[in-house]
Amino acid sequence: MEVINNLPYKLTEDEVVNELKMRNIPDKVRAIIIDILSDIKETAQPKAVYKECFIEEIRENKVLIEGIEFKSHILAVNVKDVGRVFPYVVTAGHELEEIDIDNSDMLSSYIFDLVKELVLRKARESFEKILYKRYNIEKASYMSPGSLADWPLSEQKKLFGLLGNVKKTIGVQLLETYIMKPVKTVSGIYFPTKFDFKSCMLCPRENCPGRKAPFDRKMYEEYMGKVV
Repeated sequence: MEVINNLPYKLTEDEVVNELKMRNIPDKVRAIIIDILSDIKETAQPKAVYKECFIEEIRENKVLIEGIEFKSHILAVNVKDVGRVFPYVVTAGHELEEIDIDNSDMLSSYIFDLVKELVLRKARESFEKILYKRYNIEKASYMSPGSLADWPLSEQKKLFGLLGNVKKTIGVQLLETYIMKPVKTVSGIYFPTKFDFKSCMLCPRENCPGRKAPFDRKMYEEYMGKVV
Protein backbone atom coordinates (compact mmCIF):
# COMPACT_ATOMS: atom_id res chain seq x y z
CA MET A 1 0.00 0.00 0.00
CA GLU A 2 1.29 3.43 -0.96
CA VAL A 3 0.20 6.80 0.42
CA ILE A 4 0.64 10.11 -1.42
CA ASN A 5 0.21 13.24 0.67
CA ASN A 6 -0.28 16.80 -0.56
CA LEU A 7 -1.21 16.02 -4.14
CA PRO A 8 -0.71 19.11 -6.37
CA TYR A 9 -3.98 20.85 -7.24
CA LYS A 10 -3.20 24.35 -8.62
CA LEU A 11 -6.52 26.19 -8.96
CA THR A 12 -7.07 29.70 -10.27
CA GLU A 13 -9.86 32.23 -9.95
CA ASP A 14 -10.56 32.06 -13.70
CA GLU A 15 -11.01 28.28 -13.56
CA VAL A 16 -13.64 28.63 -10.87
CA VAL A 17 -15.37 31.41 -12.81
CA ASN A 18 -15.47 29.22 -15.93
CA GLU A 19 -17.06 26.38 -13.97
CA LEU A 20 -19.82 28.71 -12.75
CA LYS A 21 -20.92 29.17 -16.39
CA MET A 22 -22.29 32.64 -15.74
CA ARG A 23 -22.34 35.24 -18.51
CA ASN A 24 -21.46 38.12 -16.21
CA ILE A 25 -19.67 37.61 -12.93
CA PRO A 26 -20.55 40.27 -10.32
CA ASP A 27 -17.74 41.68 -8.20
CA LYS A 28 -19.42 40.11 -5.17
CA VAL A 29 -19.02 36.64 -6.65
CA ARG A 30 -15.38 37.23 -7.53
CA ALA A 31 -14.76 38.41 -3.98
CA ILE A 32 -16.28 35.19 -2.61
CA ILE A 33 -14.13 33.09 -4.95
CA ILE A 34 -10.96 34.92 -3.93
CA ASP A 35 -11.73 34.48 -0.22
CA ILE A 36 -12.48 30.78 -0.60
CA LEU A 37 -9.35 30.15 -2.69
CA SER A 38 -7.32 31.89 0.01
CA ASP A 39 -8.81 29.62 2.70
CA ILE A 40 -8.27 26.56 0.51
CA LYS A 41 -4.62 27.42 -0.09
CA GLU A 42 -3.98 27.52 3.63
CA THR A 43 -5.90 24.37 4.46
CA ALA A 44 -6.25 21.82 1.63
CA GLN A 45 -4.20 18.63 1.78
CA PRO A 46 -5.50 16.31 -0.96
CA LYS A 47 -4.09 12.82 -0.72
CA ALA A 48 -4.35 9.29 -2.07
CA VAL A 49 -3.80 5.71 -1.09
CA TYR A 50 -3.36 2.95 -3.64
CA LYS A 51 -1.90 -0.50 -4.08
CA GLU A 52 -0.37 -2.47 -6.92
CA CYS A 53 -2.34 -5.73 -7.03
CA PHE A 54 -2.17 -8.81 -9.20
CA ILE A 55 -5.21 -10.60 -10.57
CA GLU A 56 -5.47 -14.22 -9.46
CA GLU A 57 -8.53 -15.37 -11.42
CA ILE A 58 -11.09 -14.05 -13.88
CA ARG A 59 -14.47 -15.61 -14.55
CA GLU A 60 -17.44 -14.38 -16.55
CA ASN A 61 -18.81 -12.17 -13.78
CA LYS A 62 -16.05 -12.22 -11.19
CA VAL A 63 -12.49 -11.02 -10.68
CA LEU A 64 -10.33 -12.38 -7.87
CA ILE A 65 -7.73 -9.89 -6.62
CA GLU A 66 -5.47 -10.92 -3.74
CA GLY A 67 -8.10 -13.24 -2.31
CA ILE A 68 -10.98 -10.76 -2.61
CA GLU A 69 -13.71 -11.52 -5.16
CA PHE A 70 -15.26 -8.61 -7.04
CA LYS A 71 -18.53 -9.31 -8.83
CA SER A 72 -18.81 -7.43 -12.11
CA HIS A 73 -19.05 -8.70 -15.66
CA ILE A 74 -17.85 -5.38 -17.07
CA LEU A 75 -14.83 -5.32 -14.77
CA ALA A 76 -14.03 -8.89 -15.81
CA VAL A 77 -14.16 -7.91 -19.48
CA ASN A 78 -11.98 -4.85 -18.93
CA VAL A 79 -9.19 -6.70 -17.13
CA LYS A 80 -9.27 -10.00 -19.04
CA ASP A 81 -5.89 -9.28 -20.65
CA VAL A 82 -4.43 -7.41 -17.67
CA GLY A 83 -2.09 -8.87 -15.10
CA ARG A 84 -2.15 -6.11 -12.52
CA VAL A 85 -4.55 -3.42 -11.33
CA PHE A 86 -4.39 -0.46 -8.97
CA PRO A 87 -7.21 -0.03 -6.44
CA TYR A 88 -7.21 3.51 -5.09
CA VAL A 89 -8.89 6.16 -2.98
CA VAL A 90 -8.26 9.85 -3.73
CA THR A 91 -9.65 12.59 -1.50
CA ALA A 92 -9.71 16.37 -1.43
CA GLY A 93 -9.01 15.87 2.27
CA HIS A 94 -10.95 16.10 5.51
CA GLU A 95 -9.12 19.36 6.23
CA LEU A 96 -11.45 21.22 3.87
CA GLU A 97 -14.41 20.33 6.06
CA GLU A 98 -12.84 22.40 8.83
CA ILE A 99 -13.14 25.64 6.84
CA ASP A 100 -15.90 27.78 8.32
CA ILE A 101 -18.41 28.74 5.64
CA ASP A 102 -21.72 30.45 6.44
CA ASN A 103 -24.21 27.77 5.37
CA SER A 104 -27.01 30.31 5.41
CA ASP A 105 -25.29 32.06 2.51
CA MET A 106 -26.37 29.80 -0.36
CA LEU A 107 -24.07 31.43 -2.90
CA SER A 108 -20.96 31.03 -0.76
CA SER A 109 -21.92 27.45 0.08
CA TYR A 110 -22.41 26.63 -3.60
CA ILE A 111 -19.08 28.14 -4.65
CA PHE A 112 -17.27 26.44 -1.78
CA ASP A 113 -18.70 23.06 -2.81
CA LEU A 114 -17.67 23.72 -6.42
CA VAL A 115 -14.13 24.62 -5.36
CA LYS A 116 -13.83 21.44 -3.30
CA GLU A 117 -14.97 19.45 -6.34
CA LEU A 118 -12.31 21.12 -8.47
CA VAL A 119 -9.64 20.38 -5.86
CA LEU A 120 -10.66 16.72 -5.98
CA ARG A 121 -10.62 16.69 -9.78
CA LYS A 122 -7.11 18.14 -9.90
CA ALA A 123 -5.92 15.82 -7.14
CA ARG A 124 -7.07 12.84 -9.21
CA GLU A 125 -5.26 14.20 -12.26
CA SER A 126 -2.06 14.54 -10.21
CA PHE A 127 -2.50 11.03 -8.84
CA GLU A 128 -2.87 9.65 -12.37
CA LYS A 129 0.36 11.31 -13.51
CA ILE A 130 2.25 9.92 -10.53
CA LEU A 131 0.80 6.43 -11.04
CA TYR A 132 1.60 6.38 -14.75
CA LYS A 133 5.16 7.54 -14.17
CA ARG A 134 5.90 5.16 -11.30
CA TYR A 135 4.67 2.08 -13.15
CA ASN A 136 5.52 3.09 -16.72
CA ILE A 137 1.85 3.06 -17.78
CA GLU A 138 1.06 4.61 -21.16
CA LYS A 139 -2.74 4.57 -20.85
CA ALA A 140 -5.17 3.44 -18.18
CA SER A 141 -8.86 3.67 -17.35
CA TYR A 142 -10.77 3.09 -14.16
CA MET A 143 -14.03 1.75 -12.79
CA SER A 144 -15.70 2.73 -9.54
CA PRO A 145 -18.16 0.73 -7.42
CA GLY A 146 -21.65 2.13 -7.91
CA SER A 147 -20.91 3.81 -11.24
CA LEU A 148 -22.84 1.04 -13.03
CA ALA A 149 -25.57 -1.35 -11.90
CA ASP A 150 -23.23 -4.18 -12.92
CA TRP A 151 -20.83 -3.21 -10.11
CA PRO A 152 -22.90 -2.11 -7.08
CA LEU A 153 -21.80 0.38 -4.46
CA SER A 154 -21.68 -2.39 -1.84
CA GLU A 155 -18.47 -3.61 -3.51
CA GLN A 156 -16.86 -0.52 -2.00
CA LYS A 157 -16.30 -2.51 1.19
CA LYS A 158 -14.17 -5.05 -0.68
CA LEU A 159 -12.15 -2.28 -2.29
CA PHE A 160 -11.37 -0.80 1.12
CA GLY A 161 -10.47 -4.32 2.24
CA LEU A 162 -7.69 -4.38 -0.34
CA LEU A 163 -6.32 -1.05 0.80
CA GLY A 164 -6.31 -1.65 4.56
CA ASN A 165 -7.06 1.07 7.10
CA VAL A 166 -7.93 3.94 4.74
CA LYS A 167 -9.27 6.08 7.58
CA LYS A 168 -5.95 5.90 9.38
CA THR A 169 -3.79 6.50 6.31
CA ILE A 170 -5.66 9.35 4.57
CA GLY A 171 -8.64 10.11 6.81
CA VAL A 172 -11.38 8.62 4.61
CA GLN A 173 -14.12 6.68 6.38
CA LEU A 174 -16.44 4.19 4.69
CA LEU A 175 -19.90 4.49 6.21
CA GLU A 176 -22.39 1.64 6.62
CA THR A 177 -24.21 3.00 3.55
CA TYR A 178 -20.93 2.53 1.57
CA ILE A 179 -20.68 6.29 1.12
CA MET A 180 -17.24 7.78 1.77
CA LYS A 181 -16.58 10.60 4.19
CA PRO A 182 -15.41 13.25 3.39
CA VAL A 183 -17.78 13.38 0.42
CA LYS A 184 -15.20 14.88 -1.95
CA THR A 185 -13.53 11.51 -2.36
CA VAL A 186 -13.35 9.04 -5.23
CA SER A 187 -12.38 5.39 -5.33
CA GLY A 188 -12.08 2.57 -7.80
CA ILE A 189 -9.67 0.39 -9.71
CA TYR A 190 -7.28 1.61 -12.39
CA PHE A 191 -6.29 -0.86 -15.08
CA PRO A 192 -3.97 -0.52 -18.12
CA THR A 193 -5.96 -0.27 -21.33
CA LYS A 194 -5.53 0.48 -25.01
CA PHE A 195 -8.53 2.80 -25.21
CA ASP A 196 -10.09 5.41 -22.97
CA PHE A 197 -12.86 3.46 -21.20
CA LYS A 198 -15.43 5.40 -19.17
CA SER A 199 -18.30 3.78 -17.30
CA CYS A 200 -20.64 6.42 -18.76
CA MET A 201 -20.25 4.74 -22.16
CA LEU A 202 -22.25 1.79 -20.80
CA CYS A 203 -24.87 3.78 -18.89
CA PRO A 204 -28.12 4.48 -20.81
CA ARG A 205 -29.39 6.93 -18.18
CA GLU A 206 -30.39 10.17 -19.89
CA ASN A 207 -29.74 13.71 -18.65
CA CYS A 208 -27.09 12.66 -16.14
CA PRO A 209 -25.30 15.77 -14.79
CA GLY A 210 -22.13 13.79 -14.08
CA ARG A 211 -21.83 12.22 -17.52
CA LYS A 212 -18.25 12.17 -18.84
CA ALA A 213 -18.89 10.39 -22.15
CA PRO A 214 -21.95 9.66 -24.33
CA PHE A 215 -23.75 6.33 -24.09
CA ASP A 216 -22.36 3.88 -26.65
CA ARG A 217 -25.08 1.39 -27.61
CA LYS A 218 -22.75 -0.82 -29.66
CA MET A 219 -20.23 -1.04 -26.83
CA TYR A 220 -23.01 -1.86 -24.36
CA GLU A 221 -24.16 -4.75 -26.55
CA GLU A 222 -20.59 -6.03 -26.86
CA TYR A 223 -20.04 -5.94 -23.10
CA MET A 224 -23.43 -7.14 -21.93
CA GLY A 225 -24.52 -9.31 -24.84
CA LYS A 226 -27.99 -7.80 -25.04
CA VAL A 227 -29.79 -4.97 -26.79
CA VAL A 228 -31.25 -1.92 -24.98
